[in-house]
Amino acid sequence: MLNYWKPCSRGKIVNSHNAKAKNILMIDRNSMIDRRIILEANLLQRSRNVVALVASYGVLGDNENIIDGLPIIRFDENQSSKRSFDKRHKEFHRLIEHENGTESSSGGQELQTARKLEEKYDQKSKENFDSIYHILSSLVGKKLALIIASIFSPRFAIARISSAQRLPKIIRGASVFFLGTLSLNLRAAVSGIATIGRRDGSNVLSIDSQIAKLKFDLSSLRARKSKLPQLLKLVRYPRHGLSALKLKNGSGKFPFGAMLCLLTFDPYIISRLWSFSNGDFSFSPKSPPKMEGVRHELSEYFSDHPLDYWETEVLRFAENLDNIDIVHAHDLTALRIAVLIGEKRNIPVVYDAHELYSYQPGIFGQRKRELFETEHTLIKYCNEVVVINSDQAGVMQMDHGHGSYTPLTNATVRPIGFDVTKRYAYAREKLNLPDDAKLVLFMGGINRGRKIHLLMEGAARAKTPVHLVFLSWGMEVQEFKLLAIELGIADRTHFVDPVPWSEVVFWAASVDAGFMPYQALDLNTRISSPNKMYEFIAAGTPMIGSSELVNVKKIVETEGFGVLIPLKDAKDYASAIDIMFDEKLGGSERFRQALIERSDQYLFESESREFAKMYDRLLNIDETLECTDEPV
Repeated sequence: MLNYWKPCSRGKIVNSHNAKAKNILMIDRNSMIDRRIILEANLLQRSRNVVALVASYGVLGDNENIIDGLPIIRFDENQSSKRSFDKRHKEFHRLIEHENGTESSSGGQELQTARKLEEKYDQKSKENFDSIYHILSSLVGKKLALIIASIFSPRFAIARISSAQRLPKIIRGASVFFLGTLSLNLRAAVSGIATIGRRDGSNVLSIDSQIAKLKFDLSSLRARKSKLPQLLKLVRYPRHGLSALKLKNGSGKFPFGAMLCLLTFDPYIISRLWSFSNGDFSFSPKSPPKMEGVRHELSEYFSDHPLDYWETEVLRFAENLDNIDIVHAHDLTALRIAVLIGEKRNIPVVYDAHELYSYQPGIFGQRKRELFETEHTLIKYCNEVVVINSDQAGVMQMDHGHGSYTPLTNATVRPIGFDVTKRYAYAREKLNLPDDAKLVLFMGGINRGRKIHLLMEGAARAKTPVHLVFLSWGMEVQEFKLLAIELGIADRTHFVDPVPWSEVVFWAASVDAGFMPYQALDLNTRISSPNKMYEFIAAGTPMIGSSELVNVKKIVETEGFGVLIPLKDAKDYASAIDIMFDEKLGGSERFRQALIERSDQYLFESESREFAKMYDRLLNIDETLECTDEPV
């Protein structure tokens, strides 16, 4: 594991074990790390390969730097480049020292203490928001209560608004700016301003650049409103003077510009005295200046589509690592930088396409075209493409015509001590429910796009009085709590905070049925292989889903693992619940024997064999990777 990557004399990382062990750099532009990534990394690590993951920071969350032995180095989307790089590089070295047992105990203790304080801060903000909203919603209405709760709990509200893709960017940006200012969170405030103007949802300006740009805009606005004489305006509003100087020519431009730079008393501007005094503000990071080893057509692509800040940071980090043998991109958001690293270092690139990115719900118009064109342009630079099933491979083959597709579903493993023949009491004990209560479980983030409201309306209509258990999170939890009250099922609707991954399968095995409420409204969902399905299979728990989900139907209907009907409206969800628990048909227990007998073939051990063979080809080694069903 990490003890094979050591700092070399130049402060870089090398694999010091043997010739067959390879260094694999995974890249994922998310803060919440998908369990599938961890399972892939563990599989590769078991064959003595060394795997590290580059990811992003989240507004809220643990932002772990090690998960199950996988080191994670995280980069902010909007932080000063030099500070960010140095900080992350030091963190990476510390992770290596920690794995070698050389890290000081005091440093580790401080890290844990800081993490616990952060968790308490986040939880306190969430609880404060929920309590205020719950009290005021019946008094002043939902919308006004939402605004008031956000003002009093800005930290939690910022996280909600930032991920609310249904809101227009200008509203999201303005709201985050206001709440960030209110909570004295400068980074969040400036990030909100940047949200308004960006096209693709990613911050392209460093924090200092964003602040400088904001100050220039404000300076120009104040100067235009001022009735002072022209020369006095330049002195009083030096940023406005620098902006005006940008359009001028002449020998006196530099000394006058230098004077204006000094008058701003802004370290960011003064440190760039030469460029600012000549009118070159360089707010946006540009394409990497060094393109050695990059093919001409790819160099042209990055000239037309420059790297954003996060990608630039990842590139700088990768350039300071020795002996990267493979770069592995998780999803389209990580593909650009992975392809560039692969080209510059002449190493294989693996594109792990967890989704049909441009076919996802809510992706339309120009954004859809940009995503499609990015994938179409870059996929030809990938040596291998990993997909979730053969249907996704067929669509990508038709769209891009590129060769080697390896299926790896969202299968999971069973945790230590789990017995598929047993039923567990996690849910009933947590919620204090009787043994004869019928429990239906949904796991994952909840929102209307996932048709949670129809599931709740269906539960209210169903003849069988089931208890809905949501092991979940999401911006709309409070809304669904209120919906449960309106539907008269508040006493049968339970929201439980997410649990450690090692407990998820136990939770799934403690209910009578699992529900996948998704509808086949877009191609990406229709051909999906949901995580939930594999978690319910691993738990031996019968499931309910839509018969229009192609791969769900292939498995659940063929193997007899649960109930599938077309899910369109609330009455369909009610019918599905009643069919699952129909005692004349044998109730939910009628599916258990099939799950016990045939579920093993859908665990990660079996599903990852083609993935392991693909990496054998890529690594050009004789022995195969060990695909043991080792609990993680």
